[in-house]
Amino acid sequence: MDPSKVEAILSWPAPTNATEVKSFHGLCSFYRKFIGNFSGICAPLIDTIKGGRKCLFVWTNEASRSFETLKRKIAEIPTFGLLDFHKVFVVECDSSNRAIGGVLSQEGRPVAFFTENSNEAKQKYSTYDLELYAMVQALRKWRHYLPPKEFIVFTDNHALSFLNRQEKLHHRHVKWMEFLQYYTFTIKHKKGVANKVADALSRRSLTIQEVQLESAGIHTIKDMYATDDDFKEIYKGKGQTSNVGLYTPLPIPSKPWDLVSMDFVLGLPRTKFGYDSVYVVVDRFSKMAHFIPCKTTHDASHVVGLFFKEVVRLHGLPMSIISDRDPRFIGHFWRTLWKKLGTNVALSSAYHPQSDGQTEVINRSLGNLLRCLTQEYDSSWDSILAQAEFSYNDSINRSTGMTPFQVVYGVRPRGIMELRDVSHLEKKSALAEDFAKVMKDVHDQVRNRLHHTTEKYKAPIDKKRRDLQFQVGDLVMVHLKKERFPKEKYTKLMMKKLGPCKILKKCGNNAHQVDLPSSIGLSPIFNVADLYPYKGSIDDVFVAGEQRLQHDESLKEISQPSTLEIESILDKRVTKQTRRKVYYEYLVKWKHQPLEEATWMSKEAIEKAGF
Repeated sequence: MDPSKVEAILSWPAPTNATEVKSFHGLCSFYRKFIGNFSGICAPLIDTIKGGRKCLFVWTNEASRSFETLKRKIAEIPTFGLLDFHKVFVVECDSSNRAIGGVLSQEGRPVAFFTENSNEAKQKYSTYDLELYAMVQALRKWRHYLPPKEFIVFTDNHALSFLNRQEKLHHRHVKWMEFLQYYTFTIKHKKGVANKVADALSRRSLTIQEVQLESAGIHTIKDMYATDDDFKEIYKGKGQTSNVGLYTPLPIPSKPWDLVSMDFVLGLPRTKFGYDSVYVVVDRFSKMAHFIPCKTTHDASHVVGLFFKEVVRLHGLPMSIISDRDPRFIGHFWRTLWKKLGTNVALSSAYHPQSDGQTEVINRSLGNLLRCLTQEYDSSWDSILAQAEFSYNDSINRSTGMTPFQVVYGVRPRGIMELRDVSHLEKKSALAEDFAKVMKDVHDQVRNRLHHTTEKYKAPIDKKRRDLQFQVGDLVMVHLKKERFPKEKYTKLMMKKLGPCKILKKCGNNAHQVDLPSSIGLSPIFNVADLYPYKGSIDDVFVAGEQRLQHDESLKEISQPSTLEIESILDKRVTKQTRRKVYYEYLVKWKHQPLEEATWMSKEAIEKAGF
C-alpha cells in the first residue's frame, strides 16, 4: 500500500478531549464492516467518553493502543479496494475553517484519503469558496485516476450542485473552473450528516450513527395488486412506459442528402433582427447540418422558403424528410407540396423523440456551441450561427469517422487557423486522376462505417429490451402520458391506461395506429412501449370515465394529423402596419385537435388551406 494514500489517517494525532474521540470513532464506524472485531477494538476508546461532560477526560494506555490499532486496520490492504478503471469513481470532499479533506472510493470501498490544512488566507474564504477549493484540491490530488471517464463528486454544500449554471464568476473561481473543465463529472449534494468520511477528515468532530431497516418480502406486495379483490381494478388503471420494442434504426441512405431530418430549436433570446429560434436540417448520411435562423411565428410557407434557399440550392431535393409532429409539418400545405415534388414525408410517433434522436442530439450540440461562442452577449447569437455551423461540419463524427465536409466534398476546407496536417484522404483526393472513384470509395467507406456503428449501438440496447409484436385487430391497453394532454385537461385522478383499444394499422415494428375514441382528441399513433396486451374481457374495462368503449364502425375512421382541416378563427393580431395597409395573423383552431394546438397563420396560408 502506498503510504501517501493513507497519510491522513496514519498521521491523525491522539485525541485530547471527548469530542475528538467521537470524531475519530465516527470515521472508523463508516468502515466497520471491513474491520474484524470492531466493537472489541473500540471498547477502550468508548470508555474514555463515558460519563458525559461532568467526568474528567482521561487518555489511558489501552485507549492509545486501541487508537493505533484502528488506524492500522483502516490502512490495511483488506480494507482498501483495488483500483478498477472499469468501475465508477466516487469523490467525497468537505471543508472546515482549519482543513479540507476527501476520500476516493469505488463501490463503497475506500481507495485513498486526502487532507490538507488551511492557512490563514484560506481560513478567511467563504463556505462556498472553501467547499469549491476542497473539490479542486481533491481532483488535483487524484488527477491520474479520474480523467479517462465520468465520475461522481459528493459535497454537502448544496450551492455547488449548480456550479455549471453560474452566469458570473468571481476572479478566484475563474482558474478553478478552468481546471475543472478538464474532467467529466456529476456533482451531487449529500447532507453533512451523511458525508461522513470527508467531514471527519476536515473537521475531526462528528459523531456518526447509521440505522438501516430491511423487511424481508416487502417487495412481493407489488405482485399481489393484480389479483387482490380490493386493488385489482385500480391496478388496471395504473400505467407506465414498459421496456419493450427492439431498437429499430432508420434505413441508411446510399448517398449524401437523400434522407434528411429537420427540427426547431425554440426559446432562444430574441435578436435585433427578430429571430428567436433555429431551423436545423441534418443529412442522415454525411451528418452535415445547416443552422438557419428563423422566427417562431413563421408558418409552413416561410419554412419551405428557407429550406429551398439554404438547402435545396446547395444539395437538391431529398428523397425523404423525417421530422416530428410540429403543426407546420403536419399541415395540408406542407404535405401536398412534398407529395407533388416526389419527396416522402415521414413523421415520428407522437411524444416519442427517440424516432429522430440524431436531430435531438445535434440540437443539444448547437446549444453548447452557442453558449460557448456568445458568452454574455446572448442576444447576438444569430451573428455567430455561421461559425457554429462551420465548426460542427468540420468536426469528426463518431459514427462516420470523418467530418461532414469530407463525406460530401472529399476534402476538409481551410479554417481561419489551419494548424492540422493534411490527412491521407486529402492527398489522395488532390492527386487522384478519377475524382468520382475517390468519392465512391469515400461513400462506401462511410456506409460500411454507419452499418457497423448501427449494429454496435443496437446490440447492447436490445439486451435490455424484449421484443413485443402486435397484429392488426389485437386488443391493447394504451398508456396515456401526461405530456399528451393540454395543461387544462390533465388531472392527477385521470386513468393512466385507456382501453381496450383495437390495433388498426402497423406503422413499423414499434409504432401502431390505435382505435381511440374521437372525444379523446389525441394522436392515435403510439409506440409499442406505451401499449400493453389486453388479457381480460371487453366488458371489464371502462374508457377513462366515459361510457364503455364500443367497437363500432364509427370509431374506425379517425381524422389523421396529415389531413388537418381548419375549424374556426379564434383571434387575430397585427404583425405589420404601413401607411396604406395593415397585415394580420389569425389564430386557427384545427378540427379534432385540442385548443393548445391552435396555430397563428397569415391570410395567404389560410387561403392555401382551402378555408
